[in-house]
Amino acid sequence: MSALELPHIAVVGPFVPAFPSSGSPTRTFCLCRELQGRFRFSLFAGLAFGQAEDSASLACLDVFDKAQIVNMSARKRLPRENAASRLLRLFWGSADAFRTFKALGQELQTRLSQTLEDLQPQIIEFEEVLTSMWLIDRRPHCPILINAHNLLFVLARRSASNRLSWRDRIRETIDTQKLTRQELSIYRAADAVAVCSEIEKELLTGLLPKTRIEVVPNGVCTRYFGLQAEGDPERLLFTGKMDYGPNIDALRFFAERILPIVRLTLPNIKFDVVGMCPGEEIYELGKLHNFLVHGNVPDIRPYFEAAGILVAPLRLGAGTRLKILEALSLGRPVVSTRVGAEGLECIDGQHLLLADNAVDFAASIIELTKDSGLRSTLRINGRAFVEKQYDWAVLAPRLGNLYRALL
Repeated sequence: MSALELPHIAVVGPFVPAFPSSGSPTRTFCLCRELQGRFRFSLFAGLAFGQAEDSASLACLDVFDKAQIVNMSARKRLPRENAASRLLRLFWGSADAFRTFKALGQELQTRLSQTLEDLQPQIIEFEEVLTSMWLIDRRPHCPILINAHNLLFVLARRSASNRLSWRDRIRETIDTQKLTRQELSIYRAADAVAVCSEIEKELLTGLLPKTRIEVVPNGVCTRYFGLQAEGDPERLLFTGKMDYGPNIDALRFFAERILPIVRLTLPNIKFDVVGMCPGEEIYELGKLHNFLVHGNVPDIRPYFEAAGILVAPLRLGAGTRLKILEALSLGRPVVSTRVGAEGLECIDGQHLLLADNAVDFAASIIELTKDSGLRSTLRINGRAFVEKQYDWAVLAPRLGNLYRALL
């Protein structure tokens, strides 16, 4: 069968798929790469994460037959509002997340519609539910798949409950209710939704019993993240995109409440933070609590090699965390909260250590630094676990089967 005879999938997303990169671009890129030769892919994507347009285009050439990349920095500004308008919008307008995407305007929606008309795909796959706003009121004549990297309403619910100010909690609770209705209505209109874990499938199936929900887990490229020799057990590492709210909250929780407890026993402990887009508040937090912030790096593996333990102290978030899978693939012991490891079929004490409060989290880190046998067990079990269950080559056929079912 020639390439032109392969089933044609149009991938539409608010980011350019890339590897290695942060979670969402990596997921899209690796799944499409693994399914090359069985399907043909085209791309319509927003330019994000600080990528240069020429390098972003080049990165896609190996996976996508055609790639149209839109500069998202040219998005429209939201109109200024007075107090009365804000109050009306709070109760009757769109949720904040959808309102921001609507502001991208009619021009972008028209460009996407024209591109899809030219491509004539057999399936349109939206990366993230918000991207479907680009085709509002313009339902195409082919199956629609939404690849839900995160369930936004789950993330919003956790964020609202974590607010200290009662005013913020009320405002975010109301916005979350609107977001839930809008997000579920989009899933309901799609032909299928791919989620990252069985937990998310169970939740969505209960809310949308007539919608096709399938699990396509997040994974890791075990060839790229190969098993490393043991690092310094008294060097900790945190990775993630550092303008993402759940990562900022996790880092603050760790720096302010966990790290001081660890330093009472291990005064020489070292801590590195690596990830895209750290704001000034992250650098200031590093100065205040004496840890290093490295920002975006061309290759994260040397930082894993130096460190002995990955920490994932997340209290917010949805989906599943690629950072944990990458650490296990590299043979790095992980200490995580249950939210951080949510959706991954790993076992506490066998593949990683789980702890939710600051005292227990610190105690798990201290135990790992002192117990070489436990570190060795987690290293061996973690690597074998991801090779068997979470390599992209193992996971991609699930998405391929979903494509065939939609065709």
